[in-house]
Formats: sequence, structure tokens, C-alpha cells
Amino acid sequence: MPGGLYPGTPADDLFGRTTTLTVAGGAAASVGYYVNDMVASQTQGSVTRSYTLDPARRIRSWTQASTTSTNYYADGGDSPVWIGVSDGMWTRNIPGIGGDLAAIQASTGTVSVQLTNLHGDVVATADEGLPVGQDVDEGGFVQAEDLIE
Repeated sequence: MPGGLYPGTPADDLFGRTTTLTVAGGAAASVGYYVNDMVASQTQGSVTRSYTLDPARRIRSWTQASTTSTNYYADGGDSPVWIGVSDGMWTRNIPGIGGDLAAIQASTGTVSVQLTNLHGDVVATADEGLPVGQDVDEGGFVQAEDLIE
């Protein structure tokens, strides 16, 4: 809707891109775009995240306050293989059998498994060391001594 005709509705620009919207708690958020429709900035309240693009027009890096995160790509695709952060931390994207994101490893050594729906959208995560399954009895009660990790 151009101009957000109704209170709380998103406002779009002439290209149909959402430029302002109201988020949880009633706070206003705004989005800026590059000419190729990639996000250039996101602002909510006094916090702004700015994005830069690489020569292939993929998101190269983003900066929020004094922290910059940088995507590193292995090929011409748009999925980074790892992300470096200006404070020295990093994350590595681990693909599954089908090539989609299956887990994320952090520089701290922890691994977070990405659980997806049939469409391929990440709908939940399971951190390393947490039970991912439980043995239950016929009444549905968890058998604490039989947690499956």
C-alpha cells in the first residue's frame, strides 16, 4: 500500500518494496534498497544496520554500531560459506546432503543444527549437546535416564 494508508500497515515504494512497517511493540522500522532491490539499510528506532554489496551484487557485509560482519563465498552462489565478524569471531555454514544449510558452527566450537520444513525454510534450531529426541513410555512420559543425544 503506498504510504501506509491504514495505521500499522506497511508502506511500499513505487516498486512494491516495503519501506516502512510497524513491528512488535509498536515500534516503526524502515528499509532502504539498492537499485537492484537488495537491501541497503534497515532502521528500527535509533539502531541502523547498513549493507554493502560485492561485485556479484550479493550482500558482502553489514555494519551495526561498531561491528561489521563480512560474508565469504566459495563460488558464484549467494550462500556464504563462512561469515567473519570484526571482533575476530566467525561462523561457518555447513551444508547438508542436498546442499542446503544443515548446521552452523561458531568460532567457539559450538554447532547449531538447522531444522527445516518441507519448503526448506529454517523453522527451529537445536544446539549441540541438547537432547534432540526423548524416549517416552506408553503414557507419553519422558524416561529421564534414556535421553537421546
